[in-house]
Amino acid sequence: MVRRKSDNEAIREASIQLALDGLNSRRYSSVYQAAKAHGIALSTLKGRWKGKASRAEGRVQSQLLSDAEEKALVQWVSQLTVNGFPPRYSTIREMAEEIRK
Repeated sequence: MVRRKSDNEAIREASIQLALDGLNSRRYSSVYQAAKAHGIALSTLKGRWKGKASRAEGRVQSQLLSDAEEKALVQWVSQLTVNGFPPRYSTIREMAEEIRK
């Protein structure tokens, strides 16, 4: 599951997308101009322009559980907690292994 973004990260990501849209529509003649106009680091925009994934998107490949599996685990833990049975770490780990299989 992709980590929740803070407000600053969401604004930064939106700025990157606006800059990329401007480059695609040829509003900016260079990556440097787009980065400067949107207040983004040049290296970040260059990487995204060349197709590099964001950090959050890049970590998805290394996760053991898919988004749906992770949501099922969270729902199971939440249900246990609501019923007065806070699960131990070892129990959560076992459940995650079962879901992963």
